[in-house]
Amino acid sequence: KINSISHAIMIIGMVNIKAIIYHEGILQVLNEQSFRNNPTMKTVWQHANYTSLYASYLHYLFGDLNMGTLFTLGLLHDIGKFIMVRQQPVAPQDAGSAGAYAADWTIGEEERIYGINHALVGQMALQNWGLSPLIIKTVALHHSPNSHGAGKLDLDQEVEHYLLVLFLADQAARIFAGRGEADIRVDRLQPSYQAMIDRQKLSQLLLDKSLLGQLREAEAITNVYA
Repeated sequence: KINSISHAIMIIGMVNIKAIIYHEGILQVLNEQSFRNNPTMKTVWQHANYTSLYASYLHYLFGDLNMGTLFTLGLLHDIGKFIMVRQQPVAPQDAGSAGAYAADWTIGEEERIYGINHALVGQMALQNWGLSPLIIKTVALHHSPNSHGAGKLDLDQEVEHYLLVLFLADQAARIFAGRGEADIRVDRLQPSYQAMIDRQKLSQLLLDKSLLGQLREAEAITNVYA
């Protein structure tokens, strides 16, 4: 039994408290009661939790990034998916037998079926809600390191670093969520970014026992409240 906020923080941890607060905020702006009855929304939210944790840890790859900003980017990077799952497809005959949005659709599949993709929808939503230009731009471009080389997006170095960390965190979160599955849909990083990454440090961060413990804790807690 939890008797106080300080007791809750001690048991659940500040990271999970933040995630729950964001979760409640998203439910309010989307006018949703719960993600519990929508498996797609629950899947997207759990992926967002994993991504936020990976992004927080990967801030150590660069010295100029804010851990809290990366945590926020991780939670909000797929916000467009929460909106798209509530919309009717432009081409419903292509949406599969269930006719419903799938959390693992590629950008190309979204554009073919809905006429728009979740990154652009997320950009418009975050602009409407008044978030910072850095968050808006990074969310809008979070799949771009798969298709655009380093220096090709006309970004300043700080934004490019945030974008690269978010991209890596997004892919790591997909792999963590799909562990045990033979086929996981992962975007490959453009080779031109390789020189920007300390691969040894990246490997150490991804395998950090503290990170893995927080991921498993977030997994358990999300299954309770999402």
